[in-house]
Amino acid sequence: MHSTSFFWDILTHSLAFVHNFMYKIPVRRITGRLLFYLLFVLPPLSLSLLERYNTIDFFKNSLFSSRDDSLSAYVRKFFVNYRPRAGCVVLLEVHSGRVLVLEEWNLPDAWERNDFPFASLFKFITLSGVIEEKMYGRKDMVEYRGYPHSYIKEAWEKCDKKKMSLSKAFGISNNPLFAELGKKLGRERLLKYAYRAGFNGTYFDLPWGWVNEDEDVEYLASGLAGSYGGPLHAALVGYAIASGGWLIRPSFSKLAWKRVIGRFVSERTAREILEASEYTVKYGTAREVWREVHPPFRAGGKTGSLTGSNPRGRYEWFVGFAPLEDPEVVVAVLIVNGKYWRLKSSYLALKVMEEYLKRRGYVN
Repeated sequence: MHSTSFFWDILTHSLAFVHNFMYKIPVRRITGRLLFYLLFVLPPLSLSLLERYNTIDFFKNSLFSSRDDSLSAYVRKFFVNYRPRAGCVVLLEVHSGRVLVLEEWNLPDAWERNDFPFASLFKFITLSGVIEEKMYGRKDMVEYRGYPHSYIKEAWEKCDKKKMSLSKAFGISNNPLFAELGKKLGRERLLKYAYRAGFNGTYFDLPWGWVNEDEDVEYLASGLAGSYGGPLHAALVGYAIASGGWLIRPSFSKLAWKRVIGRFVSERTAREILEASEYTVKYGTAREVWREVHPPFRAGGKTGSLTGSNPRGRYEWFVGFAPLEDPEVVVAVLIVNGKYWRLKSSYLALKVMEEYLKRRGYVN
């Protein structure tokens, strides 16, 4: 992992050395010194200043925020028209790593929180582990027991053995199959990939999610318990997959750049996950929304849902990326619905991705 303080310490000492060296040579003209400061002092100081103000608060209040006001207003209309109990949307641009949308509805502290149930989004981590460790490929058949959407571990053992492809299991969010993958992967390796994805991290003071390291590995691997996070972290997990395996600190400013934290998975694994995720929207848990929206591009993603208490309701996630061949945009949506579902996260995510790609000229 990269350490910001270590980087700047090295840079500061290097500049001090060059500065002292300059005063030992006979060139003492003002123009020479001015050139030295312009070339060696001003750029790193400017970068340091930009890094200091590359924050969520800067995004919300600055003239140089990376916020796309028009796209944010487009998202806001959905919240106003459908009026869910609560919700939030994060949109990341893949090539720049910039945050273009941070929009919330009845969740004013959403960007600082990391305590929402991560639900089946954690299947991203489990899938990454088994593919990266070369245990399975997305087309391989996996044996398991239980009904796909069951969440009672004791009931799984009473069922007959079945087989399902890894892509289909991911797309329909098969809980007992992912619990089986968790057992085979093991607690140590599962946690290793969770840490690589930023869980329990402290990088750049962002609200990273966290996992209960003592949670039952089957429940953790299937996303039924033990993992928590916020919409920004969910988007960064999606970004890591869309970008070829890199976990980053995003940019909240037009004047700053994304910073690479480290590699989550290999490019090969990231590509496998992208292809597997298409099953979600075409045949899996988001298929009805896909048929309704019917966007003119390939997309992938993952749904997740669990009951939460702050605010009380049904927490419904969707993290998606498009176009699938070479992703340009990542969207994370969290919707909290009451007794009646007013707005589906997958619907909002697909509409926002479609709007982004239209405005950038990727689709008509």
